[in-house]
Amino acid sequence: MNRAPVIDSYEPDRYWNVNESQDGSVLFTVSASDQDDDTLSYTWYVNSQYVSGTGDSYLLEFDFTSAGYHDITVNVNDGEETVTHSWYLQIINVNRPPVLLSHEPEQELTVNETSYGRLYLSVNVYDPDGDYLNYQWTQNEEIQYGYRSSTFTFSYNHESAGEYVIRASVSDSEHTVGFAWLIEVLDVNVPPTISSANPYRNLYYNEQENGSIEMSVSAYDPEGDELTYKWYVDDLEMPGANETQFTFRFGFDSAGTHYVNVSASDGQDEATYTWTIYIYDINRPPYVRGANPVEDFTVDDTSKKWLTVDIRDLDGDDLVYYWYMNETQIEDANTSSYQLITQRNMTGNFTYMVLVSDGRGGYAQYYWNVTVVKTVEDTFELPTWALVLIIVAIVVGIFGALVVVMYSRERQRYRGRGV
Repeated sequence: MNRAPVIDSYEPDRYWNVNESQDGSVLFTVSASDQDDDTLSYTWYVNSQYVSGTGDSYLLEFDFTSAGYHDITVNVNDGEETVTHSWYLQIINVNRPPVLLSHEPEQELTVNETSYGRLYLSVNVYDPDGDYLNYQWTQNEEIQYGYRSSTFTFSYNHESAGEYVIRASVSDSEHTVGFAWLIEVLDVNVPPTISSANPYRNLYYNEQENGSIEMSVSAYDPEGDELTYKWYVDDLEMPGANETQFTFRFGFDSAGTHYVNVSASDGQDEATYTWTIYIYDINRPPYVRGANPVEDFTVDDTSKKWLTVDIRDLDGDDLVYYWYMNETQIEDANTSSYQLITQRNMTGNFTYMVLVSDGRGGYAQYYWNVTVVKTVEDTFELPTWALVLIIVAIVVGIFGALVVVMYSRERQRYRGRGV
């Protein structure tokens, strides 16, 4: 009678804990014997999945993605009977701190005072565990609540002279990494200011022919420096525009949003003012420049005639043509020309119309009132000489018939006399 194998000892303990680590491992071994001296075979499983062990041992490898509970089981078989041993392994999650990969710009910075100065700071932080990262920015130890991402904008102006420590702190649930910049803002020239501007900052106009807007500013320099002016339209400097007044001109091709900028400079710094001008598109409908034929006309019922219009659209819109006969649209007639083909015996008065649309609600149209009349059939007329011959032939025929009649009567009369 076969006796089952016996597990004499095992390593490690049945319940075992380890911390996550990179390239971590745990060696599981079992010592078994068989009273019948049968050859023993070993089968290993991790979380019920077969794994390839080395006889009576199995090396479990893990890393920082292996946290959790794991069942390790070995089956020892002597060919007939099987005994089993299981371990319960907990791999404890180990939080890895975030890693600062890079930062922009350099750590110590020196800038001059200026109007609307900006420095853009950023950190590139990676969390090995993929944890959510929380960003906190401080400026001279004061939390900047408006910044919760990897970037920060340091703003400064002509009243910002001094030193600033900007610190980025990035943390997961346990650890924090950070970086700090030292920024020195140097005291420089006090810039001019624009005290007033006319008209109001945001302007609304419809497109129009030869439209214009008069603009002006009043600027002041605290140090009494002479000011020079420059005007810009949509970031393009306007040549010759160097006074406190400027005329913005627009037309029917000006639809959209435009920005007019003026700068007042004391030679070192400048003050600026910006108008936003909204020019609304006004659709100009297409119009008829010419037509052929120009007026109403009459044709017979076997004629063909081209109807053509010359349409212009000042906005350059794509035009679509629709042709109608007596208010019924003509299929496949979609160009500036249409060939009118009459049909025999279809006479009467017809109205042909072309309607041209610019696709934006504008249209032009042109009408022709067409009268279709019946074709006069051509009559056959014989020439005079043929008529004369016919008359002569008729006369000769009649005369010949009379001669025959008279001859017949004379013969009958002679017969009656017995001659």
